[in-house]
Amino acid sequence: MNFSFPKVELHLHIDCSLSFNFVSKALPGISREEYERVYNTPVDCCSLNDYLTCAKAAIALMQTKEQIFDATLDVIHQLEQDHAIYGELRFAPLQHLENGLTPEEVVEASIAAVKAYQGPVKVNLILCTLRHFTREQSDLTADLVIKYHQQGVVALDLAADEAGFSLENHAAAFEKVRQHNIPCTAHAGEARGAESVVETLNILKTQRIGHGIRSVEDPVLLERLKSDQIHLEICPTSNHITQVYPKGENYPIEKLQEAKVSFGINTDGRAISNVTLAEEYAWLVQNKAWTIDDMFQANVDALNAAFIRDEERSAMMIKLLMGFQSAGLGPETRINIYAGTREFIELSNFAKRPFDYTGDGEPDFDKEKFGGFFETVEGAFQAQKVRFLGPKLFTESPRHDAAMSHITRLRTATGSQAKIWGQEIEGLNRDAWNAHSSRIMKSLLMQSFQQNPDSCRLLLATGNSTLTHHQKNDNAWSVKFPKLLMEVREELRRTQDNIQS
Repeated sequence: MNFSFPKVELHLHIDCSLSFNFVSKALPGISREEYERVYNTPVDCCSLNDYLTCAKAAIALMQTKEQIFDATLDVIHQLEQDHAIYGELRFAPLQHLENGLTPEEVVEASIAAVKAYQGPVKVNLILCTLRHFTREQSDLTADLVIKYHQQGVVALDLAADEAGFSLENHAAAFEKVRQHNIPCTAHAGEARGAESVVETLNILKTQRIGHGIRSVEDPVLLERLKSDQIHLEICPTSNHITQVYPKGENYPIEKLQEAKVSFGINTDGRAISNVTLAEEYAWLVQNKAWTIDDMFQANVDALNAAFIRDEERSAMMIKLLMGFQSAGLGPETRINIYAGTREFIELSNFAKRPFDYTGDGEPDFDKEKFGGFFETVEGAFQAQKVRFLGPKLFTESPRHDAAMSHITRLRTATGSQAKIWGQEIEGLNRDAWNAHSSRIMKSLLMQSFQQNPDSCRLLLATGNSTLTHHQKNDNAWSVKFPKLLMEVREELRRTQDNIQS
C-alpha cells in the first residue's frame, strides 16, 4: 500500500524528533551508530522516564536561537517528507535557557522558523509545562502561551511523568489560559490508567488528551470522551517502547473505534521512537487490518480537533479529501456530516454559509417576504414554515406581524438557534409542510453552495463517497438530508463539468 496520502499530526515533540541531519551539523563527525545509540531508544524501553531521559541529549543541542530555529525547521521538513498537510509541534521553552536565552527568545526563535518555512505544511506550536515544574514555572509557561497566541502558538500542554507528580502545580496555569479562550491539551492515560484521564479532564478541562490510550480501561470514560468530543492523540510506537501496551495484537485501538471516540495517529518523538507517521500507519494496516477508510477517519478526526480557525480547517479538509480520493476512497466510504459532533460541519445545514435565497423553482414564491439573506440553511429552512400557516395568515394582522418578526430573527440565527425557534412556530399545517420540506431543503442547499465557493469545493471533494447524517438521536432527516446533499453534489458536479467543457 502507498502511504503518501495527506496526514495530520497533532502530538509531536521537537526535542524528541531531531534528525541525523540536524544532529550531524550540530556535532560534526558523529556517526550514524552513535546517533542511534544516543538519540533513539531501544525497541523495548523500561519506562516512560527512560524514554524521557533520551530527550536530554537533544535538549542540550537546542540552547541557542540558531539551534532552536534549525531544530524547528528540521522537524517541519520531516513532516513534509511524511506528506503531512498540518502539524502541531510542541516543546517546553523553560528547558532551553542554559545558555542565557530568555523564555521569550526561545519561543520567538521557534516562531521564526515556522514563519520562515515556505512549504506545503501548515504548522503551529504548542508550549509545554512539565509535571515536575513548580507552580511559578507553569504560570510562566501559560503567560508565554497567552503572549504569543496570535503569532503561531495555539495551545498549552502538560507533559512528562504523570505517575510521579500531581496536577496541583498546574491547575491555575490552565485556568489562566482558558480565561483567554485558548485551548489546552495534556498528557494522561499513558503512565497511569484511565483515572489519570478523568482527573485531567476534571481539573485541567482540556479539549484533547495526549496519548490517552488507557482510556479503554473505563467504559464510562469512553462514553464521556465521545459525548464531550474529547480527542485522543494516540502514539502506538511510543506506547510500545515505554511498555504502556505491547505493540501487537493486544494494542487496544479497536476499542476506541468501537466506542466511536475521536482519535488521531501520532509519532510522539520521531527520533526517540525512530518512526515516521507513514510507518505508524503501515503497522496498523499489517497488524490491525486497517483500511484506507480507517486511515481517512483518523486524519479527519485529527483535523477536526486541530487548534486552527474554521476557515483554515475547511481549506485543509479539501486537501485531505482530494488526497484520499486519489488514494482509493470510493462509494463504500462513508462520510458523516453532523454539526453536533463537528463532523464535516462545513457541509451541515447548521454551518454559517451566508446566501441570498431567491426561491428558484418554488411556485408563487414571494422573495420579499420569505427570501433574501440568511446566515444558515437551517435559518432559511425554519423561516419557510411561515408559508404553511394557512390562508388567514395575511388577513389577521397580529399573526402576520408575528410571523414576519419570526423570519427576521431567523435570518441571522445560528443553526441551533434556528432549530429551536422553528419549533416555536404555531399553527403550522404539518401535512402541507411535510409534503414540501424536502424540496425546500434541497433548494436551500443548492443556493447556499452555489454562493459559497469554498463550501462548494469541499462538497465536490467528497467525490463519490456515501454521505451520512448520523445524529445523537437519528430521525427521518438522518436519511433524507444526506440523500438531498448527494443529489445537490451531483447536480453541482454536472454544472461544473458543463462549464469546463
